[in-house]
Amino acid sequence: MRDPERIIVAIASLGTPIEVEAKALAADLGTTPYEVRLKLTAGLPAIVMSTVDEEAARAVLAKLRGRGHRAILVHTAAVIPHGAMVIMRSFGLEADALVQSEERLPWSDITALVRARHHQQHDTVEKVKEKKFDLGRAVASGGLIMRKTTTKEVVTHHESTEQVLYVFHGAAEVPWLLRQERANYSGLGAQLAPTSILNFGIAVQEFRKRAPEARFDDSLIRRPIDDPDLFAHVIANS
Repeated sequence: MRDPERIIVAIASLGTPIEVEAKALAADLGTTPYEVRLKLTAGLPAIVMSTVDEEAARAVLAKLRGRGHRAILVHTAAVIPHGAMVIMRSFGLEADALVQSEERLPWSDITALVRARHHQQHDTVEKVKEKKFDLGRAVASGGLIMRKTTTKEVVTHHESTEQVLYVFHGAAEVPWLLRQERANYSGLGAQLAPTSILNFGIAVQEFRKRAPEARFDDSLIRRPIDDPDLFAHVIANS
């Protein structure tokens, strides 16, 4: 779980080759070029520093920008978790705005559309009864009772993934979130498709077409991210 009090420094794009920056940033952080290289080769944006020392974070940020990189500083307390966002359970596509229930979001206000993937894990516990041979009961009953019933708990681990689209519309505003499996796509009208994955893709295309000035990024679809909310925030604000 993310510590809400930390300060993150992330690189959104590099101005020099990875090998060059790995050596320079390793010196700034007091680590090794190999460790820095691992962070950068995993994909951008890359979180290169997490600290509670804002002065130290700003010093590293200044050095990164001085070397020509696009870098950003983020207070994790300012990152809104997806559960607190405006979830688009049913939406409408009007000429001038995206509509969710009583709320309207003008297309011109949308600043970034970030497509990502949420990974979920949960366990289910099932009680299973078994009959086993019981020698003690067999002897005591003269062979009339040969088995006893036992109950055990079986834990099954489940994993699932779901595509999401973060809709950012201002630094201080609560983002909207389209969740592939949680949305009613009837607002697509004649474009409505038979599956949620197809409808999700159509919705993303429509949002992009109607908000052409908004930045679009789908890099988080291809990366195993522990905290997609944080990375989406970095992308939207870098």
